[in-house]
Amino acid sequence: MKERGVLYIFNGDRACNAWKKQRSRSKINGTSNSSIRDISFLVWRENYLEGPLPPLHTSNAAFEKIRAEFLHTCVPELSVERLQKFLLHLDDTVSSLTENDVAVLWFDVCMFDQVMLARILSLLHGTRAEIRLFCEDAVLGKSPEIFCRDIGTLRRLTEETIALYTEAWHAILGGPAGVHTFLAKDRAKAAPILAAAIRRYAEDHPLDARQPSRSERNLLAIIASGVDNTWPEIFHRFNAMEQHPFLGDTTCRRMLKSLAQEGKIIISGDRLHERYRLSQGNSVMKKQLSEMTLEELWQLFPILLRPYNVEYPQWYAEEKVLLENIFQTDLLRIRHIGSTSVPGLLAKPTIDILLELTDTADRESFEQPLVQAGYHTMAYGTQEQWHWDLCKGYTVDGFAERVFHLHLRRKGDWGEGYFCEYLRNHPEIARDYEKLKLGLAEQFRHDRDAYTNAKGDFIRRYTELARAESGKLPSAGTSTGKK
Repeated sequence: MKERGVLYIFNGDRACNAWKKQRSRSKINGTSNSSIRDISFLVWRENYLEGPLPPLHTSNAAFEKIRAEFLHTCVPELSVERLQKFLLHLDDTVSSLTENDVAVLWFDVCMFDQVMLARILSLLHGTRAEIRLFCEDAVLGKSPEIFCRDIGTLRRLTEETIALYTEAWHAILGGPAGVHTFLAKDRAKAAPILAAAIRRYAEDHPLDARQPSRSERNLLAIIASGVDNTWPEIFHRFNAMEQHPFLGDTTCRRMLKSLAQEGKIIISGDRLHERYRLSQGNSVMKKQLSEMTLEELWQLFPILLRPYNVEYPQWYAEEKVLLENIFQTDLLRIRHIGSTSVPGLLAKPTIDILLELTDTADRESFEQPLVQAGYHTMAYGTQEQWHWDLCKGYTVDGFAERVFHLHLRRKGDWGEGYFCEYLRNHPEIARDYEKLKLGLAEQFRHDRDAYTNAKGDFIRRYTELARAESGKLPSAGTSTGKK
């Protein structure tokens, strides 16, 4: 049996130090395999969430020079040459592994780690080394007992998984368009942790560069609340807003400094006692939506049609859980409707959700929970024809990454479900509807009411045909609420 080398790769110094301490205490090499000849380790000291990422096919030397130039601005005491040499050492150590080696990677599930993991696995792709991965929702530096595990019990990555992470890294190098293309391929089933991290990454890299990132919006919202605008409190509250916290303290500080340089916030006090407040020119200080005229709203929220996104069903599924928890036993049925519920159909990127409620459900009981969930009322019905329409994802800077419309109806008022059911069953009619929408969107880009009214005859005609064809309420894709 050939002797093998083991290379441990850690997501940070704290994890590496915990491993060393645990290894010193237990006096074991982390494996019971007698064929292991030596053990070495790397700490991957990089942060791909900050700074420029050169495009795919850039040479390693050129890539790491650009990265080193950026990192030098973060740690000016280290020269560009020294940083580039260190980064190339990381790359070369990993990419030079052979089939006689084992790479053991210790990472968690957050966006920071998953993007770093994508980079590392892209370098390992094709080396034929055996790759073992620990990847759980854990703070490795605070959990030294994790490193007691025999590496033979850790997950061995398949070529398919390595290729998928490599594809994700290439997508990241392709910029926002590359990331959104990757997500459109629906990788959630094959690699749910990676897919969730890349979705979060996409929220910080919107297709429209004029839109603020989710991280920027969160920081501005925290500062706007004015509870305690010190740096430690802002850092703590930011990570509390994340399902899987990823932001380091120094990165948080650099982001705040960047917002100040852009004129969005003002920093006062010395470095040890910095406080933060919004500047008068900040987007948070803009006219609120409730203060805008209809014409201003139409300019801010134009009719934009986008290709079908395979993420739509997942967005609906996640929002459905939230709504079921709000409405509980008052929810009879819930369903994804509208053009985003029709696979392949061009649509405004808005998830329309139809909810059928009991006759006893009253608006007052649910108004506050819906507001807390980010919803705002668009329209109420009459006493004779009860309905309640709400929206989420409309901001003073335009559309958010995800936009939702709720259509709340009484028991039996389920007619809006027929039309999209018909489009799913009749692709040729769906194509006709798409052509109609393209023409109307061009004509009524900034007149939402006219756009909606102009579609009315088409929708009514095929809704009636759907009723006649079905002979009953549509059931495909319909869910019952909690009982």
